[in-house]
This record gives sequence, structure tokens and C-alpha cells, in this order.
Amino acid sequence: MDGKQLSDLSGEQTENNALQKLDTEEFQKAVLPLAGMYQEAAACFLEPNKEAAMKRLHASLATVETLPKNSQPLLQQGIMPGTEHILNTFFDRHANTDALMTALQGIASGKLNAGAIGVPAIWWSRAASAARALNDEQHAIELLRFSSVTDGSTLLATAITTVDRCDTTVFECMRRAMACESKVVSFEKLSKSKVLLDLALVGGLRGAARMALAKSMLPKLEAEQSLGFICMAIAASNALTSNPTFTHALGSQSIAEEIAVAVGHFAIRSGVTDELRGKLDVAIATIGRDDTFGFRAAQKKTRAELATVMQWYFDRNDDVTEALTKALAQKSAPWLLAVDIVYRSNDKPSESAGGTLVSMNDLLAPESVKEIIAAWEKKSKQDEKKRENKDVQAELEQSQRIPQHLRVQKFVGRLDPPTMRDIALDMNRVGDALSKIDAAAALRAAKK
Repeated sequence: MDGKQLSDLSGEQTENNALQKLDTEEFQKAVLPLAGMYQEAAACFLEPNKEAAMKRLHASLATVETLPKNSQPLLQQGIMPGTEHILNTFFDRHANTDALMTALQGIASGKLNAGAIGVPAIWWSRAASAARALNDEQHAIELLRFSSVTDGSTLLATAITTVDRCDTTVFECMRRAMACESKVVSFEKLSKSKVLLDLALVGGLRGAARMALAKSMLPKLEAEQSLGFICMAIAASNALTSNPTFTHALGSQSIAEEIAVAVGHFAIRSGVTDELRGKLDVAIATIGRDDTFGFRAAQKKTRAELATVMQWYFDRNDDVTEALTKALAQKSAPWLLAVDIVYRSNDKPSESAGGTLVSMNDLLAPESVKEIIAAWEKKSKQDEKKRENKDVQAELEQSQRIPQHLRVQKFVGRLDPPTMRDIALDMNRVGDALSKIDAAAALRAAKK
């Protein structure tokens, strides 16, 4: 190729006009002296560690000025890749792989527990996915969960078969999640996208918890086995709480409310010993009482993150974070949730999954979710239009003449999100959910 073709290929107009004027022969003549630089760059990857590789690369780059006049800009602007970045990535990946191999060898030899390297969010997500895969059998499980099927019902056989089949899918994932030594559950790290209304994940995890609760009620189970499945549901509720968002808090609260039914069922089981009662008390105690289900943490986190995101709607040199924080402090939880979804999601919010056990329609009405999605799409189109609008800078400069706090109030006041579920009502019911579990636990003591 020649200099102009290189410039067109890279998609960037080089500042070196002389380089663009090189014909094919001149271009080839300028390229040849770079062979030594490439060989040195390749050799860096054979060094024993990153430090030695970087030292060798920097020593090689220090000789750039000794290259012919046309070769230098060609190397810097057109041909040489970002070798330093690639080397950093290369050696970091090697270090991570070596650490993982060491851990796997430790597990294989029996010296290390597999839970030591487990990532609980992955297993909880897989449990949710497995729960969503069930369809036709969900109605039977729903009836079983509330003890609405009799021993002679054909639905009972279907429900038992279904929850038994979950042992190798849904329940196995939940067991692996609970076996992880790390109890930090960060679902947002599973994907680069930030879908703040992930109803599929939350609904699926609530469905997995419901299946565990249904399993706990099977009469054929030993008391200890029944307790194990109740503990699974409690762990699922806690997993959502540990990664606070409003949607997670709603899902976690819903699971906890349904746990009380299973605890009451456990209370009248035969074979419930003092030891098992103690284990149940320990499991119930893992449900946080300071900020049950994480509503307050979600509210605090959402306000802080919105203040950071909305800062970008103002001049980069004008720090309005404090003014935004004050303005957002006056907003309700439903308003924060709706605006958070519309203004901070990188991807379109998901709709509720279909199915009796995994649907979130009872917590977030389909109409509200559709309005949120429509608002998100409208916002995306507006942002695209603004990027194409040459008058945006002039509008920004004009707005800067207005006092900062008034600009912030005007900006926040223009945000008119769709009406969401009144989360404040759910927050007020936190105590009720806990008292139902505590009451069920106290009931089993009376049945001792």
C-alpha cells in the first residue's frame, strides 16, 4: 500500500502530510527498518515476567529516534500496535490462569475446598436460569407449595416428579452457590451491561426459592432434608439482599414472606429435634435486621450513582454533584427507581419472565414495566439526536448563566418518569415479613 491507503485504512488522518504522500515504493522503503522493532516486540512476550518484558520494550522504543525520518511516524501512527497494553494484558492473563490452575490442582488433590474459588453470583444466576426453564409443571409446584394438593391428587405426583428432577439442576446450582466461601454476591459483575430492571434474574431466583420451599414440604423427606431446602430459600433471599437494588429488595422480601409458610409446615413435622430447631434459628438469624432486604441501602446507592451519572449532563468543569445530591434527597423511592432505570441502564430493561413461579408481575405491574421500557427507548433516541445537534454547546453555554442550584433543580424537575409501584408501602411491610417467620419459628417450639 501507499501512505494514503494506510491513512484511509486506519480511519484516521495522520498529522504527517509527508507520510500520506508516500508512494508504494517509498512506503515499502520506510517499512523495512521497522522489522527489528517488531522482532523485539515479539521477543518481549518470551520474557519470564512482566517487569522484564516492559524493560525490554522500553529499551527498544528508546531507539525510535535512530530510525529513518519516514519510518518514525509510520511506526507511531500507522503500524505498531499498542504493545505495552497487549503485554500488560498478556502477563495479567497468564498470572490469573496460573493462580486458577494452582487452585484447581489443590482441589483435585483434596487440599483445597472447591468453594474457595467459587463465585456465588454465577451459581445463583444459573439456578435462576434453570428455574425459568420449567413451564408446564409450574402450576403443580405452586399448588404443592401451599399444600393445596391432597395425597390422592394426580397433581401431587407431577409436583413430586418435577421437584425431584430439580435436584440435578436448580438445587445443585443453589448448593454450589451456598458452598462458596465468598458470601459477596455481585450480579452486576457477570455482565458489562447494566440492566437495572433484570426481572428475569430476580424472578428466576424467586422461582428457584419457591421450588426449594415446595420440596421442603414433601412428606417423604426427613426433617433434616426439609430444613436444608428451607435454608436454600433463605440463602436465595439473602443473595438478592447482599447486592442492593430496589428490584432485588422486592424479590428478597417476597421470598422471605413465603418462607414463613414452609417454616410453619416444618414446625409440625415429626422428627424435628432440638438440634434441627437450633439450625433453623441460625438460618433465620442470617436475615439482616438492621436494613432488612436492603431497601435503605438500595435507596442510598441509587441516589449516589444517579448523582454521579447526572453530573455528565452538565459542563465537565462544573461540579454539581453536591447540588444533585441535595435535589435527589427530596425524591421518593419509586421516582429514584424509575429514573435510575431510564437514565442509567446501558441496555433495554427486561420484561417479566413467563411462568407461574418466575413471573414478577405481582411485584412490578406489566403496564409500569412497559412504560419504563418506552421511556428508556425515548431517552435513547433523544440522546442520539442531541449528539447530532450542533446547537447543544450553545445551549449549554447559555444555561451556565443561570445559578448552579437553579440549573440542577430545573434539570431534575424536567425528569418525569413513569409511575412505579409505591415501594414505600413495601418498605413499611418489612417488619410484617420478619414477624411471620418469627411467629412460625415460635410455633414449632410450642409443638415440641
